[in-house]
Parts: sequence; structure tokens; C-alpha cells
Amino acid sequence: MIYKLIEGENRNFEKLFRNSFAESEGESAGITIEKLVQELISTTPKDEIYKFAALHNNKIVGAVIFTKIRFEESDINTFILSPAAVDTEFQRQGIGQALINYAFEFLKKHNIKLILSYGDIKFYSKLGFKQIGEDTIKAPLKLSFPHGWIAKPLSLNKIPKINSKSYCVSALNNQIYW
Repeated sequence: MIYKLIEGENRNFEKLFRNSFAESEGESAGITIEKLVQELISTTPKDEIYKFAALHNNKIVGAVIFTKIRFEESDINTFILSPAAVDTEFQRQGIGQALINYAFEFLKKHNIKLILSYGDIKFYSKLGFKQIGEDTIKAPLKLSFPHGWIAKPLSLNKIPKINSKSYCVSALNNQIYW
């Protein structure tokens, strides 16, 4: 398996998200996530997005996107992991975890201090994420499932308390994803 940073647009990258979400959550979810990925790639400034892929025989079988998140009163360099996907034929083989850990090492070298996400704590706790409340770090929009708000310090000793308003990139600034 090869893990790498993806530059520019890649239709196979987008299709992986669509197919993975369509197979696990239905065609509508696949279309929604594909649209999100296309918008993230086309509207997010290059210094505010990192895309990583897992390749098997030159085929993208896993993908993850990290985008910048800002706070009114904190300058902690923070990114949010969203979305992540693994081809259904390759799930439960540790590919998603390995890909995310590869991304963490890359991001740490690029001075990213904190990673947030909004997902399944059972999966993400294996990667060192901890469940947080909005009393610790405020989400950019109202959370439909507050128990899914999670954080992982990359080069900090602990998850900081950030009381100010947060702002995500424009593509994620839609209540449908929260």
C-alpha cells in the first residue's frame, strides 16, 4: 500500500468518496459527499486543504481531506478531518487508520497543532481522538450529534480549551454536514 499527498484535482479521488458513501449509506449520501469533495477541492485555498490517498496497484482505495478551521481568539494552527473514505472492498484492513496516521505525520511536520473531526468516536479513538464538548471547542455550526465532536492534539500536550467562535472553510459551512 502506498500513502501519499494528492495535489490538484483527481476524478478518481472524488469517485471513491461517492462510491464508498453510496454503498454504506445510500446513493443520496454518495452524491452529497461527492459534491462536498468537489466543492472542497474547487473552493478551498491551496494552503487551507490537504488531500491524502491510499493506493493499491495505482488505484485509490482510501482518501481523506483536512481543511483549515479558524477561531476568533486563538491562533492554534488547526485543521478538521472531513471527509474520510475507504473503498468497501478494502475496509476493515487498517487502511483508513494507516492513511490517517500517515497524514498526521505529514501535518505535524507542517506545523499543524490540532485536528478536529466530527465522526464515530469508536473508530477515531483508535487514532487518539477524544470526545469533546462545545464547552471545550465550539463547532462552526450546530452539531446534530454532539457526541461526534472530537479532537486530537498533534504537537500539543493536551486538547486546549478554545472559547471563541470557530470558522470552517466555505464548502463545510453548510448545516447538512453538521
